[in-house]
Amino acid sequence: MSPKRGTKLDQIVGFPDQVGIRGLGMLATGGTEFFGTTRYGAKWEDVLLGGSVAATNGRIKAWPIPIPEPVTVDALRIYVGTAADSGDQVRLGIYLGDGVGGQPSTLVAGTGLVAIDTTGTKDGTFTAITLSPGLYWFAILGANIVGVTVPAFRGTLADVHVPYFADNDIAGSSFENTAWGYDPETSTLPDPFGGAPSWATKELLYIQARVA
Repeated sequence: MSPKRGTKLDQIVGFPDQVGIRGLGMLATGGTEFFGTTRYGAKWEDVLLGGSVAATNGRIKAWPIPIPEPVTVDALRIYVGTAADSGDQVRLGIYLGDGVGGQPSTLVAGTGLVAIDTTGTKDGTFTAITLSPGLYWFAILGANIVGVTVPAFRGTLADVHVPYFADNDIAGSSFENTAWGYDPETSTLPDPFGGAPSWATKELLYIQARVA
């Protein structure tokens, strides 16, 4: 059974398949398993042939993800499909989703600079933190993208439905717009998230959290 459009967090955390989380308590600890924003619960290895999501210097993008049960994480992972120029980097972060209308608010975990000038999986680590049940946002910041080549990461540009925001569009005119983004013009993750959304998109970045 899937939640109806426009349902609130306390109604949808029981339906985590919408954003790729199933049975967090069944994942092995020790840094070998990941979960995250893969579409409709698809496994990481099943989505690597998806579309691409670009990154821009000074712009932060974030995607909502409900956590239905406590889980301890210590890293975030992305997959670079189109490598940037030498020296280009991003930062990855996790934000609470307790702002107005579920918007991203406080930064709870953030990585250092992650090099994106080669293709493949890229991990950014941080001190292990336990996420309590609730709404969170996984984010990527173009921290140092100054080359000519526009980097792109595995994801999808197809319509993506996150039921929490179905009747409360966060950045545009269509309920499928699921990413929140603006241009803080900074190389560090903003805390709090801040900023009014400057664009709307249906894209979904495949960003994963590693179970510690």
